[in-house]
Amino acid sequence: MLLPGLRSLLTDSDCSSCLLAKARRANAIEQSHDKYIDGVKFSTVSTDVCQIIRPFQPDRPEYFISFKCNTSGYVMIHPITGKNAVYDAIKQYVHWVSTQFGKVVKSFFCDQGTEYFNKNVLTFFNDSGIELHYTSGYTPPANGVAERLNLTMLNDVRAMLIHAGLPSQSWPEAAQYSVLIRNHIYSSKLKQSPAVSLGIHSI
Repeated sequence: MLLPGLRSLLTDSDCSSCLLAKARRANAIEQSHDKYIDGVKFSTVSTDVCQIIRPFQPDRPEYFISFKCNTSGYVMIHPITGKNAVYDAIKQYVHWVSTQFGKVVKSFFCDQGTEYFNKNVLTFFNDSGIELHYTSGYTPPANGVAERLNLTMLNDVRAMLIHAGLPSQSWPEAAQYSVLIRNHIYSSKLKQSPAVSLGIHSI
């Protein structure tokens, strides 16, 4: 049975099963994150942890944690072997922002996963003066910036691995390359690429 909301999108050549299979949850409310963005680069960062579903070799990463500056759109990811590595990845990211750009991360926007809500991470945020803004439970659209980034990244990774004929365990390298390319793609909002907006030479 096709959902009523999808029926109006059908044409004579559309497959109702395909439309239903590709349906996803609603997008986040437009401009719902604006109150957390003050226009200062790296002031507010959206983050999420994404698991690669297919099992890989034991010594290869199974997850990646993504960070996206809500002002510049600059992205960084860290492939990790488990969620217990999230704490170190967050500390490394905050230190990298400070060292490379002289900026201070003031707040993170994330979901309510235990990888963020644990003693080590919360203590680090408290000691560093970093605010934590989080979504309601089971509402991925509310963390739409990070969730959309994950979707885009995985689409890029699949396309690159298929085109190059590489095995699935090569996903971390493909993901890093995707980030490199997208950080240097022109942004109509910025009138330049995210990398160039931060003073990084274009490739």
